[in-house]
Amino acid sequence: MTFLRDLRVGADPYRFIAQLIGFVGMSLMVFSFQQKSRKGILVAQMVGEAFWVVHYGMLGAYTGMALNILGVIRCYVYSQRETKKWANHTAVPIIFFIASIITGILSWTGPASLLPMAAVCITSFVLWSQKPNIVRAFSYPGCTFWLIFNLINRSYAGVLTELFNLASITVGIIRLDIGKNKKRTPADSVAD
Repeated sequence: MTFLRDLRVGADPYRFIAQLIGFVGMSLMVFSFQQKSRKGILVAQMVGEAFWVVHYGMLGAYTGMALNILGVIRCYVYSQRETKKWANHTAVPIIFFIASIITGILSWTGPASLLPMAAVCITSFVLWSQKPNIVRAFSYPGCTFWLIFNLINRSYAGVLTELFNLASITVGIIRLDIGKNKKRTPADSVAD
C-alpha cells in the first residue's frame, strides 16, 4: 500500500509533489492521442514530457528523466518537419535512435533502464511517421515498456499514464481511424 502512503496529504511532501507533477504530465500525454493532427500529438507530448522530466528527476529515476529530456527535443524537431527542411532529413529518426541508446547508457541505473531506452528507440521511428493513425497504432509497445518501468520506480502517475495512454490510443484508433473508414460509402471507395 505504498501507493496510498505516497499520495495521501501529509505524507512526504516531496514525493507527493512529484506524483502531482506526474499527473499533469499524464493529462497532457493522454490528451495527445486525441489530437487529429500529427503536429497536435507532438506538441501535447512535448509539453507533457517536460513535466515527466521533473517528475522522474524528483523520484530519482534518472534514465526516465534523461530520456524525457531527449523526448522533448525529439518532439520539437519532429513537429518542425512540415516547415523546416533540416527537420525533415531522413537521418533524423536514426540520430534520435542512436541518441536514445547513448542517453540510456549514460544514465544507466540497472536493467530497468533498458525499458525506457527501448521505448524511446521505438518512438523515434513511430513519431517520425506523417500519419497520425500510424503514430497511434505503433505507440503500444513504447507505452508497455514505460508501464513496466513506472511500476518498478513507483511512479504511480506514470503507471496510470500508460494505462490511460493505452486506452486513449485504442479510443483514438476506433474513433479517428476505424470510425473514419466506416463512415465512407461504397461510392467513396470507387472514387479513390
